[in-house]
Amino acid sequence: YLPLVLRRANQVETGIQVQNLSAGQADLTLTYYDRDGVTRPEWTERASAAANDSWSFYTPSAPNLPPGFEGSAVLQATQSVAAIVNQQTQPDAQPFYLGTYVAPRQGANTVYVPFALRGVDGRNSTITVQNTSATASSVDARFVGRDEGLIGRVQVFLPPFAARQIRLADRTDLPATMNAAAVLVADQPIVAIG
Repeated sequence: YLPLVLRRANQVETGIQVQNLSAGQADLTLTYYDRDGVTRPEWTERASAAANDSWSFYTPSAPNLPPGFEGSAVLQATQSVAAIVNQQTQPDAQPFYLGTYVAPRQGANTVYVPFALRGVDGRNSTITVQNTSATASSVDARFVGRDEGLIGRVQVFLPPFAARQIRLADRTDLPATMNAAAVLVADQPIVAIG
């Protein structure tokens, strides 16, 4: 599952690297979903990776994704694979930024995000949560401080396969300064990055 996929959205793009972990060829199918969990037939890419080899899906080169695309994706493979997603500013953007996340392999009804900041030395976290099921899901994001216990909650509704970002800087319903962990509890399996 790839909770955050961008095609030059706000000058940010993603590259998806898939490693075949098996001794046989892996056929790969990558299906993109917009923020509402909607996909289109032309938003599916297919490729193959030889035994122990890798394949890259680079969103700026995906001809059928609209410019400014912001969504998620689901990767299916005929063999065991692992994937990472590189998120970077587009090459001509200043300053240049690069970050990487490991694609979660399976969803769960409870997901833990050990580091969630709001207003700490000018830093703020963004948690991206993706519904991994074909059924809509409600997510209760619970923020827990080291000494304070439960310090805030955010409710998120997720259509099937959709992803939403919880930008803590924008959440005036949370403490102005917060160094916490998050526990995401959902009625359908989810994945999250943060």
